[in-house]
Amino acid sequence: MTLRSLARNESESADTHVTGMAPESVKLRSAIGNIVIVCAVPLLRLGFASIISESAALDSYIVSTFATLPEAEEKISKVETGDVVILDLNAWSSLSAPGNSAAFEGFKERAPALGLITSIKPATVSHLAASGVCGLLPLEAELDDFISMVTELSESRNYFGQEAVPGVRPPRMALLSPHQLDVLELMTKGLSNKQIAAELGISVATVKGHVSKIFKKLDCRWRTQAIMTFIQSC
Repeated sequence: MTLRSLARNESESADTHVTGMAPESVKLRSAIGNIVIVCAVPLLRLGFASIISESAALDSYIVSTFATLPEAEEKISKVETGDVVILDLNAWSSLSAPGNSAAFEGFKERAPALGLITSIKPATVSHLAASGVCGLLPLEAELDDFISMVTELSESRNYFGQEAVPGVRPPRMALLSPHQLDVLELMTKGLSNKQIAAELGISVATVKGHVSKIFKKLDCRWRTQAIMTFIQSC
């Protein structure tokens, strides 16, 4: 079963199927580190915690699961080198948001291994890696692939072997022109309008025009929303 199909099954499951099935934190033998999982889908959280508990390579970790980043804030503020943090796209967006820069820099300084569960374009891998991401796993992956990623991260190795698994491009992305896609890709790298203009050899006014059209076509109000839509596209 893939992660995406497990998430889809969430809509077919009653609340009683997931409530109370697993504690927030599961201690496995004598702990040597923490695995913190932030994922909005209850069935995925339960599936992740369950399969980790069955893995001999990871049975000495304390596993904590949370639905949102704010719920996990206290736990994440204490992770350090040797710990593993797994985030879904919403949690990653919150952690790396411009308004959370101080907390994000502190997180990177403590240097836990960070993995993301999201389908992305291969072109964005280098950008995410430069932002501190150590592993990526698409929703098309199997649960066994999840264990492979967490195991690699727990041993201080990167896991980018599955980033090229093809996904479905959101229909709105197809509305963008090649020039608008170029601008949006540079936006994901953190470039300002002035920097994008210099990179593409066009005027700042032209860049602003492209950005305005990108927002309209993607139904976004903020740059971060457009960037997240781009990262999700494949």
